Amino acid sequence: MIENFSKQYLTDRHNSDSVKWDLSSKTLPYDDLLPMGIADMDFRLSDEVLKPLRTEFTSGAYGYRYLKEDYYDVLIDWYKRHRDVTIEKEDVFFADGAIHALYTLFYSYFKPGAKIISFEPGYPRFKTAVESCGLELISHDLRFQNYYFYIDFDKLEEDLSTQNIEAIILCSPHNPTGRIWRKDELARLLKLCQMYQTYLICDEVHMDVIIDENKAVSALKVAKELDLEDIVVTIHSVGKTFNISGIKHAHIITTNPNIKKALSEYQASHYYTIKSYAALPTYYVYKYGDEWLKAMRHAVSHNYHVIDAALSDRFAYPPLEATYLMFFNLKDYCGDEDAYEYLLRTAHIQGNPGINYGRLGKSWVRLNIATGEENIYDFISRMKNLSKIETL
Repeated sequence: MIENFSKQYLTDRHNSDSVKWDLSSKTLPYDDLLPMGIADMDFRLSDEVLKPLRTEFTSGAYGYRYLKEDYYDVLIDWYKRHRDVTIEKEDVFFADGAIHALYTLFYSYFKPGAKIISFEPGYPRFKTAVESCGLELISHDLRFQNYYFYIDFDKLEEDLSTQNIEAIILCSPHNPTGRIWRKDELARLLKLCQMYQTYLICDEVHMDVIIDENKAVSALKVAKELDLEDIVVTIHSVGKTFNISGIKHAHIITTNPNIKKALSEYQASHYYTIKSYAALPTYYVYKYGDEWLKAMRHAVSHNYHVIDAALSDRFAYPPLEATYLMFFNLKDYCGDEDAYEYLLRTAHIQGNPGINYGRLGKSWVRLNIATGEENIYDFISRMKNLSKIETL
C-alpha cells in the first residue's frame, strides 16, 4: 500500500484547462467555489505508469504506430486478476471512450425505434445515446427504500412481458448511487433477459473503484456461469479508475457472433481505426497500476468515512459501496428549490444536478469525493453551516 497517497498524488488542477476547476471558476461568480462535480479525480498517475509514458511521448515523432504486441495479453490478464473472468482476444472491440462504445453498439446492431430500458436515477448520457441513435428509451425507476436503491424486478418483468424490449442498460457499479449490484441480482436480471430475448448492456467503468471490503462481480462472469454470455455486452474502460477519461479509450466485449459481425462491419464501413497512442495509458496501468489502485481506493474510502462520521446525522445519502461519487438528498434543506442550485447558492459547492439523473432527482445532487483531505474538511464545514427548513 502506498503511504500518504493523497499527499503524494494529489495534484493542483488549477490553470490546466480543467473543466472541473478552471472552467467552473470562469463561469460561476464565486471566488471560493469548491468544485465537486464531474467524475474527475484530483490525483495523478503513479510514477511507474508515467515513466514509460514520458518515454513514449517525448520522442517528438508521432506518426503511425501499431498497438503494443502484448496489449491483448495485459487486457486479458487484467480481467483475470480483477474480474476473475477469462476473455478472448476475438471478443474485444475498441472504441473512443465508453459512450462512443454505446453509440457504436446502437448504430451497428439495433434498428431505429428499438426499445431500450435504462434505470433512473442513472447516468444521463445513456439517455442521450439511446435517443441520438434513433432508439426509444424506456425509463425504469429504481425502487428506493431506507436510502438504498433496488431494481424493482416485478415492474421490470411487467415491462419486459408487455413491451418488445431489445436491451437493458445497466451501470455496474451504479452511477450516481454508488450501488454494487449483487451476484444474485445480476443472475436474476440475466434470466429475465433470457426469458424475454433481451440483451444486457453492462457499463462497468466504475468496477475497480470499490469501497472498503465490498465485492463487485462482473455481469460477464455471472453470464458465463449461467451459460448466458451471448446475451451480454460489456463496456470496459479504466478511464474513471485512473483518471484518464480525457484520453478516450474503451472496449466493447461480447461473445455474440451476430453482434460481433455487426460491430466489425460498422467499424470497417466507418473507417474506424484503433487509436494506438490513446491506448498507451491504459496499457501501462494494466501493467503497473495495481498498487496505485489499491492506495487510491483506500484514500477514497477514507474520505467517505470522514464525511460519513461528520454528516450522517444531518444528511441523507445511500451508503457508498463503489465509485467516488456520493448522492446527497437535500430535500430537508432546499425544499422545492433545485438541490444543485441551492448548494451552489448557499455553500458555493458545485456538484452535479440530481435532475440530470432522472425526473425525480430535483432534491438530489451528486458529489465527487476523490480529492484531497483539505477539500473534504472544507466540504464538511460548509455542509454543517446549512440549515434545515423549519416545519410547523
